[in-house]
Amino acid sequence: MITKKLLSKYLLLFLCSLVVFVGINSLSNFAFLNIMDVLYQPHGPKGLLKVSIYVASYLFVFANLIFILFMKNGVIFKILIFALFILLNVDIVYYLIDKNGTGISMHQIVLAYHETSHILGAFWAYSGAIIISLLISVAVLFAIKIIRKFIDIKFFYIPIIMLPLSLVGSYMVFNKSAYAAYEYPFFTKIPMYIYAAKHNGYFDIKFKARDALTIRPDGAAKYKNIILIVDESVRGDYLSLNGFNMQTTPFLDTYDNVVSLGIASSGGNNSAPSQYIIRNGVQMRDLPDNKFATLAIPNIFQYAKNANFHTYYLDSQVEYQQLQNFMSSYDLEYIDEYFTIKERKPFYYLDRKLIPKIKTILSSKDHNFIYIVKYGSHVPWKMNYPENSATFSPVLENMESVEFSNRDRAINTYVNSLRWSMDGFFKELLSNISLDDTIIIYTSDHGINIAESGTTMHYGMELNPPKTTATVPILLFAKDITSKYKFDKNIYSHFMIFPSVLDLMGYDKDIYHKYNYSFFSDSVSREQARSFYSGNVFGNGYKNVFDSKGSQ
Repeated sequence: MITKKLLSKYLLLFLCSLVVFVGINSLSNFAFLNIMDVLYQPHGPKGLLKVSIYVASYLFVFANLIFILFMKNGVIFKILIFALFILLNVDIVYYLIDKNGTGISMHQIVLAYHETSHILGAFWAYSGAIIISLLISVAVLFAIKIIRKFIDIKFFYIPIIMLPLSLVGSYMVFNKSAYAAYEYPFFTKIPMYIYAAKHNGYFDIKFKARDALTIRPDGAAKYKNIILIVDESVRGDYLSLNGFNMQTTPFLDTYDNVVSLGIASSGGNNSAPSQYIIRNGVQMRDLPDNKFATLAIPNIFQYAKNANFHTYYLDSQVEYQQLQNFMSSYDLEYIDEYFTIKERKPFYYLDRKLIPKIKTILSSKDHNFIYIVKYGSHVPWKMNYPENSATFSPVLENMESVEFSNRDRAINTYVNSLRWSMDGFFKELLSNISLDDTIIIYTSDHGINIAESGTTMHYGMELNPPKTTATVPILLFAKDITSKYKFDKNIYSHFMIFPSVLDLMGYDKDIYHKYNYSFFSDSVSREQARSFYSGNVFGNGYKNVFDSKGSQ
């Protein structure tokens, strides 16, 4: 029988455990308390409702953990405790490894799954973290055993019922806000990531070593430094440089050494396919790649190395040299330096922190090829610029979802993000570097859908995706570029970036024409159609018409 005294003792244990757990998690960049603060925007009933739902779901998940720890002894209890022990170890190891306290991510799970051949090396490299994790986990088990002796309540049916409900609830929160999901307890977070990865087909990717590249350029490189920048979620027709009616690019509008190629089409309508296409020269004829053949073809870094360029990969999106967008350790073999940002806050300064590194690289006497992945205008847009830099208003509140009813405010928020993260970035970058013997190719991974075409989904739709999700810019920066080259507008695509870079590196036309046309040496027909890909690159996917002027 449960007495009031025993119930009070159990409630006190629950509250103390919750305080300790939240306190530890608050060391993370995606801290529980920080997430509550973000969700509370706008201040008022709506913000309070969002916080209440999040806190209630979090308490439900945490209560389930307590119920599991106080189950009756039996086979199910032992299985669950063993599973919790394994999951706790995994999460603690990644907390220690990534230096930012976010624990394991979905991509890390996928990468570990695909790179089992490196598992012994990983155990060796992270043996210290693994030992610490084991010690902590064993200590937790002993603590649980001791506490169970003092608490007479033992459950059976409640945790069995609550466990699937907590998993479903966690996944629903993950679909709504990946940031909030980071702070869920390990025993729901990790299964949630595994399910999401399986659902998206990420476990079916078979990474492999790249084919050796023996080809070398016949001519000299056209520039000493080649910089390829792939931004995040920048829609090409939302730049005033391309004629948009709101001044989103005031600096670039008057900058002399830039040329816009107009509205371009992306390779895919989300980040991973587009980045994969740009890095590896994948063409629409190669997709879908059910046999994983493109994982072995030479990547852009191999061509750069054979052209005597030092290779750099800078990514402000990920933490502690994580890999994303179908990159693997095989790609890193051809990259001389991989640079990421350790200090993650505030988000709107992430891209600016790349600039000193770029400046340092360009000051060397070597030929340099720099591939940059920007944080850019990733959702939520309100977090991508300082409040005092907002030019357009009214705007969305933090974490406020885009609806048909608030589309005008959503657009204002998005273009504020563009003005800071894209135009402002170039204003600072170009004041710190010289374009003498340097060229920059700039694009975005995909466009964005802002409550258009009957949907509020931003990008990544598989079936009948809106053209807006593949509408991107392509800009070229170089000294006197408009006098050196003649370009058309609104006829280019991501599929032409790889051969254009090879052209700049000095490779013969016979080499880069195996991929596609070059911006710099070819006349592209205005009758050529453009298309983009949606869905799984290595599985079920779809080829979508961007504009139907001919056949691609």
